[in-house]
Amino acid sequence: LGAGTLHLRLGGAWQVLAGEELENLSGLGIGTTSDATNRLAVAADASLFTHAGAGHQIKVNKTAAAETASLLFQSGWSGRAEMGLAGNDDFAVKVSADGSTWTTALAVTGATGKTSLSGLRLIPGPAPASPVLGDLYCDSATQKLRFYDGTIWQDLF
Repeated sequence: LGAGTLHLRLGGAWQVLAGEELENLSGLGIGTTSDATNRLAVAADASLFTHAGAGHQIKVNKTAAAETASLLFQSGWSGRAEMGLAGNDDFAVKVSADGSTWTTALAVTGATGKTSLSGLRLIPGPAPASPVLGDLYCDSATQKLRFYDGTIWQDLF
């Protein structure tokens, strides 16, 4: 068998697979079996996607705003965290304790870029050492919420 070529054993003989045999596959399993839903399935300790130049993008596309394009993180085959565009064109990070009930922890509106955080908690402490415009913290000495206006810290209440 030639080095650097992919071979398939069919009918008791090895055949070289040319590029066209690898196009439009119905599924591909690497270390596992693919199925109708997971047409590309990989079972491995890790997967690496690297650049072939200056950078690398992983693209997840959907057909319409009401569809989903996301990354779903599971535990025991049950969803626990999801980030992406789920049912609209706003970016969200959602979490679930049971795989059924989901809470949106972070949402970024696609049209405006406005961000909302669910259950925002500011832990009391000292002012950040190198603040930037818009930083917030809860002053542990005064118990006041403070905002950095780009020059000084302002009390919000």
